[in-house]
Amino acid sequence: MIRILLAALLAIFIGMTTGILPVFADEEVQDQPVQYDFNEQITFHSVFRSDQPVELAVIFFQAKNDTQTFVELASIEQLDNNEYDIKHTHSASRHHFQAFTTIEYRYEILLEGGDVYKSPMYDFLYTDNRFTWESLQEGPFIVYWFDGDYAFAQSILDVAQEGLAEISGILPLPEPDLLHIYVYPDSALMQAALNPAGEDWVAGHAFPDLQTMILYLPPNSDHILDMRQRIPHEIMHILLYQQTGTGYKNLPFWLVEGLASIVELYPNPDYAILLDNAFAENELIPMPSLCLSFPRDASGALLAYAQSASFTNFLYASYGTQGIQRLISEYADGKDCENGAQAALGTGLQQLERRWWRESVSGNPSLTAFIRVLPWLTILLLVFIAPVGFIIASFRSKKRGGKGQTSSRASDSSGV
Repeated sequence: MIRILLAALLAIFIGMTTGILPVFADEEVQDQPVQYDFNEQITFHSVFRSDQPVELAVIFFQAKNDTQTFVELASIEQLDNNEYDIKHTHSASRHHFQAFTTIEYRYEILLEGGDVYKSPMYDFLYTDNRFTWESLQEGPFIVYWFDGDYAFAQSILDVAQEGLAEISGILPLPEPDLLHIYVYPDSALMQAALNPAGEDWVAGHAFPDLQTMILYLPPNSDHILDMRQRIPHEIMHILLYQQTGTGYKNLPFWLVEGLASIVELYPNPDYAILLDNAFAENELIPMPSLCLSFPRDASGALLAYAQSASFTNFLYASYGTQGIQRLISEYADGKDCENGAQAALGTGLQQLERRWWRESVSGNPSLTAFIRVLPWLTILLLVFIAPVGFIIASFRSKKRGGKGQTSSRASDSSGV
């Protein structure tokens, strides 16, 4: 009931203020630092000075680049000297803001007599403030960590630079101005920052519009191979977004994840085994079904990643950098999964998939090589088999002829 009354009051207020010019004469907001407990609540707080009494205060807030704006009534407490304490607390149970995003907010304040004060836009960075972060920057990369030493942080920066060079060798994508890398030493801590309700098998994620990635990487040498997988993978996501902008959302999942997988400095060795088993058991996922989403379960998702890496690598080997660029461009422009491939490569997705099956054959290079030379082996066999066949046929013919003469003599003898 209270929510209904608040909604009605807000609707009346917004209707009243539509078209009203903002008041800036003697009114001003003294914005205070936003206080928040990560994943629990955010408290917006400002002090408003006005010679006119305040009747109503409304706060508008949203994540930067997001389309969902929250409109809430703020509490008002009159202080001395014509000042008013404006405060509002947002509960994370209502809406979970993504970590490391910038949240923008502003106020509209209704004054006695009907005047409306509209504040400037303010913002703050919503970091995971459960921890005290260290930071280290080199080139376009800045790494944040709270467990480990500077050598650990430097190794992450080194891998990031190496990954960027690997990507540049495949696709000429623009280098980022600044890319943020947040590293968690514990998977559960990272999951809480990423999305408390998300998949618990995810070990890294990129927020391309924020030029930010978060990773699970314990600070020890046992995870150097994980580092060489995850960092280039997430960099590719961010650079693809920089290249395509809003068209990024149109790219097929298999292409985005496939490109991110083929630039890993240490490819996942399990992919080949997964593909072999899935091919042998006829359980490969049709590539068109990997255009819009991946399976949510761990085993299905891993197979989807394996297929995407293999299929994208096949396309890169077949069509090169220019072919991949055309593919990205056509999909980013909005073509669907089948027609985008047709426009970029002259062949539809399903035909490309059949070629991939035929030429890659579950990722077995020996079998692939055998299939490629099979026509030549057939010709060689025909060359050798034909003479041998002729000799055998001649021998059998002579043998049949010999048997016929013996039988005739025997018949003659018996007649005598």
